[in-house]
Amino acid sequence: MLMPIQGYNQMPLMSLEEAVQPLVPILPAVQDYAYMAKEKCKKPADGLTHDESASIMLYSMGWEPIEQCLYFALNAALRSEDRRNLDPWYLYLKLILTALSRLPTQHRFVYRGVKLDLSEQYRKGETIVWWGFSSCTDSMDVLQCELFMGKTEERTMFTIECNSGKNIRNHSFFPHEDEVLLIAATQFKVVASLDQGHGLHMIQLKEIDSPVPLIQSVTPSALMNEASSEPNHHKNKAQLKQLIAQCSPRARIDLCSKQLEDEDIEIVVNEAIINKRCAWLELGGNKITHIGVSILADALLDNNALLTLNLYRNCVSDIGVKYLVKTLSSNNHTLKELSLSQNGITDTGVEYIVNMLKTNRTLIQLWLNGNDISDRGVRLLAKVLGSENSTLKELYLSSNKSITDSSIDPLWDMIKRHQPLKKLYICDCNLSELVHQLKLFYGEKPSFKQNNVLLREIFTLE
Repeated sequence: MLMPIQGYNQMPLMSLEEAVQPLVPILPAVQDYAYMAKEKCKKPADGLTHDESASIMLYSMGWEPIEQCLYFALNAALRSEDRRNLDPWYLYLKLILTALSRLPTQHRFVYRGVKLDLSEQYRKGETIVWWGFSSCTDSMDVLQCELFMGKTEERTMFTIECNSGKNIRNHSFFPHEDEVLLIAATQFKVVASLDQGHGLHMIQLKEIDSPVPLIQSVTPSALMNEASSEPNHHKNKAQLKQLIAQCSPRARIDLCSKQLEDEDIEIVVNEAIINKRCAWLELGGNKITHIGVSILADALLDNNALLTLNLYRNCVSDIGVKYLVKTLSSNNHTLKELSLSQNGITDTGVEYIVNMLKTNRTLIQLWLNGNDISDRGVRLLAKVLGSENSTLKELYLSSNKSITDSSIDPLWDMIKRHQPLKKLYICDCNLSELVHQLKLFYGEKPSFKQNNVLLREIFTLE
């Protein structure tokens, strides 16, 4: 039994383009197919939004190589014992599971076929779990084609009595197949297993409830609160203006967790950045995407007042980073501290940041905690800080679960070569040997002390 599928329900509901952004490193063509899906379902049925319908259509599409096809890679991650493999999928899972939760649940018999003899894996009376999404049909005729099961050689046909099937015909790339989708982590009891001869094996399954939830469900209240991308929380623009008006000029303006969305950023720019000329702007815990970030980036150009910008736990993504670093590369600003923690940033976003650090001469603190940065991103940062940047003093990379022991050598080289760096936080990553090896470094490398390096639990350079 695998661990339950958890974590996705805490993610914000994003557009399809943003939801697939973290998947680009593993599915290079996914953005192209996401575009095709949205173009094909501009008038979605069943009360779904454009993005929700397109998320289902994208799942139903196939392309080569099969290993880089979305449904194949997603189901492989869902079946993996290492639940960290699901991390880049959370935004997409949130979107498609929200979409599926809006469709009627059907109690019916459906069929599924594979070109293998699976009878040994399904013994009568046993309980099994299908951890991946499962495409089925209510027409046995569909299974006869060679693509699914064919009529010769070894093959298995499942007859499934399901309680939670979702008919996705109105949202599938292949509507003629009348596809019924079974949600990931569905549990079944094996009712019967029959050898029909001529290579055909029949297995009858009945969906049953699990004694413990195997996958988080999207609650109706969460759907009402999160699914709408319309500005439900901040329609009263006067209230936002009044909140900013109460703040002192050239001071700290705290707009954290105010349910701000992209359309609110124009007010933030005009009232906080331009009129109040704030020195410290807190925008963490909101719903700002790359669209709002692009507005902020334009406002920072030629701004000589803002010193600190906090965008933690928003929906910035790699696209938003690209907009922001374009301004920060120019040095026509005074920004010294930038937080982009918990924004779904991948190594692609790090590439944009690295190019910015080559020319930026104002930034001294950079927070990138809780993103999807891997060893490759660390190597990129270490290289630029070791050779082409002389101003950054503090770098925060904690809670990036894809950073492993492979990052130790690049980080050590960076520490030796980047003299200005005083703090480097990288705890809660996948670094099993980091502390031990750094302690060895501390004892064996005289330059560690010469560089005024102080080793703490992970490490801080002060």
